[in-house]
Parts: sequence; C-alpha cells; structure tokens
Amino acid sequence: MSPIRPENRGRYPKDWREISLRIRTVRAAGRCECLGEGGRGTHTGR
Repeated sequence: MSPIRPENRGRYPKDWREISLRIRTVRAAGRCECLGEGGRGTHTGR
C-alpha cells in the first residue's frame, strides 16, 4: 500500500488505514479489483 502524501492527508478520514485494510482483505479477499482500468490487462491473484 502506498502512503498518503502529506498534502492529501486531509482528504481522507482519520480511520482510513482501517477502512482500506477492511476493503482489501474482506471485500476484495486480497485480489485486485481494477478490471483492467490500469491499462495492463486484468490482474489476478493479488
């Protein structure tokens, strides 16, 4: 996970680290959800 840049920190809620962890582990089950939007095709197993 990339750290939040200091100039953008105010854009995130105080508990962002916990929210992010829950999304990555519970909802996404550790898998990429980008559906290829990054321009590199579909990612699997991440």
